[in-house]
Amino acid sequence: MTKHSIRDKRELLINSAVDVFSEKGYWNTKISDIVSKAGVAQGTFYLYFKNKEQLFKEMLLELHKASVEEINSITEKKYKNSLDKLIEMLINKFYARKKIIKVFIYETLSVGNEFIEILEHFKNVSIHFIAECLKIDYPDMDNEKIAKKSFIIYSIIRNIMEFSIIRENKPLKDTIYEAKSLISEVL
Repeated sequence: MTKHSIRDKRELLINSAVDVFSEKGYWNTKISDIVSKAGVAQGTFYLYFKNKEQLFKEMLLELHKASVEEINSITEKKYKNSLDKLIEMLINKFYARKKIIKVFIYETLSVGNEFIEILEHFKNVSIHFIAECLKIDYPDMDNEKIAKKSFIIYSIIRNIMEFSIIRENKPLKDTIYEAKSLISEVL
């Protein structure tokens, strides 16, 4: 088996898990559901993952890593209107990854403390990047205001992610407009 096909099967299992977790939830999903969706033998699962929990953790960490890399590119380039760019990028990415975001929001808290720590870390990193964008866009804003506004903006984005994208399935353009409108009230 080539290294490429190993990576493909691992990704196939992760993508299948996202679909099944999104449909059934973490606790109602069995490894047999995941491998059935992936169209591979049950033993194949164990070549890549020790158990369902490890798969879930790696799935969340990959989402987190990809998000951080994308967000970091905005703050490193110090774009004018970096907060607008960040909001658009986040909502676009969340919209494209609805199923995994649904799993991330609804299932992480119920799985255990290690997963709550991942969620908390993601929140803190997001708030940090929002603060960096505010520093770029509003260089005269004091640090205390930046900290408060960053938390509020994160909360708005988190709620939009849950309600507009996952529950209501609003069109992307409307979701971005709603987020920017709400956030402009904070600034």
